[in-house]
Amino acid sequence: MAKVLLQAAAFILIMVIAYVLKKVGFFRPQDDQVLSKIMFKITLPASIVVAFSKFQPEQEMLIIVLLGFSSNILLSALGILLARKKLPVQKAFQLINFSGFNIGCFALPFVQNFLGPQGIVTAYMFDAGNSIMCTGGTLAWASAFSGSEKPSLKNSLKKLFSSVPFDMYVLFFTLSLLHITPPDFIFTFAQPMANANPFIAMFMIGLIFECDFKKGKGKIVLLNLLVRYGCCTILAVIFYFVLPLPLVVRQVLVLTVFAPISALTPVFTEKTGGDKALAGLINSMSIPISVVILTSLLAAMGLG
Repeated sequence: MAKVLLQAAAFILIMVIAYVLKKVGFFRPQDDQVLSKIMFKITLPASIVVAFSKFQPEQEMLIIVLLGFSSNILLSALGILLARKKLPVQKAFQLINFSGFNIGCFALPFVQNFLGPQGIVTAYMFDAGNSIMCTGGTLAWASAFSGSEKPSLKNSLKKLFSSVPFDMYVLFFTLSLLHITPPDFIFTFAQPMANANPFIAMFMIGLIFECDFKKGKGKIVLLNLLVRYGCCTILAVIFYFVLPLPLVVRQVLVLTVFAPISALTPVFTEKTGGDKALAGLINSMSIPISVVILTSLLAAMGLG
């Protein structure tokens, strides 16, 4: 447990360092755009490639991919519902910032330490469905709402497949289903870039982060987090007590559904003309909340 807490604390410390360096003028606020490009085009795709080096799908567990996908759809739809009377850009904001699970940086370390190989496979399966949305699907959907693009199937597919992380997920997931193993050197080359992804993601959020609760922003942050985690609680109860799956699988699903909001939400918010700083604030606040919840769940399930 101490190891997991130290790892989570290290991620939070990275954000704090980035925030402080921005405030003292070492970095400019717009420097986060450089990091977002590095993460979105290089380190995140590399981490996806490396993840599939240890990924062996089981057909009977493909339902978990659907759970990851549908959980995102549900949360996004809830965001749209709550913003139904607001401007299009605000609908896009809520759609993006209600959904997405940061499994790789946060949930996976908990799973790896306490639930073993089957737990890791389950987390990857859920993340495969989750990533269809949070690496491109959510952006394509939100772009139609924001008015940044004319809504059409062609535009949505173009937006979806222009996402490098999404393309990597589709490619390597398809190869794994076909039992085609890429050459080892691909994973070897991707590993150093993948190792940098957690640092890049947390540092970027630190640069975006602003403790600005003026003009009703505090209310928006509180509402988003309360609704999201309330909905996740309902999902966790269904996953644990209703699904006819092995206990370890249900335990992993409960942990993953309480993962923090995806680190890509501030990037997607900016792309759709939304308030990037507010998205970064919501994202940042979700991290300590999820650390507390996941730690408590491990203790409650007797795994810590």
